[in-house]
Amino acid sequence: QGSAEDAACTPTSWAPSTPQASPTDGGGAGMTSVMLRDLPPRLSQRALIRALEDAGFADEFDFVYMPCHFATGENKGYAFVNFVSPLTTGLFVCQWQCGRPFGLDGSELPLQIVPAAVQGFQANVSKWAGSRVERIKNPDLRPYIRPCPGPRALRSPSGPP
Repeated sequence: QGSAEDAACTPTSWAPSTPQASPTDGGGAGMTSVMLRDLPPRLSQRALIRALEDAGFADEFDFVYMPCHFATGENKGYAFVNFVSPLTTGLFVCQWQCGRPFGLDGSELPLQIVPAAVQGFQANVSKWAGSRVERIKNPDLRPYIRPCPGPRALRSPSGPP
């Protein structure tokens, strides 16, 4: 059953204002990048990408990065996702905020979604996929960048590596 918060959640209602956002209609119109918090430690970046695709967002994101501990391979509890439009970002937040989309039981913390400090595809690539990350040999520990980002009709239908 949905709560009052769920009922109030619409794709355009999630309009957090951050200094990085340049909204045009009420606080969050330019928001495309989010930070997911309270991820289960054993969740992999591939599993997150698969969950996004299975939830109907297959062609709606172009960047995913889940920092991991090199020694254990476990994630650090957070990830960044950039969506192709602010509307898609709002749809995602309404669907996943405070949920347990990874089949977790009630003992796990619900997922928290907040605006990312870095907004947009190019800004995320610049920050997270630089020369320092290129030295990482394991592709599962590097950011996922969808080939040919841009309007859906122009992007490659290929999935994650």
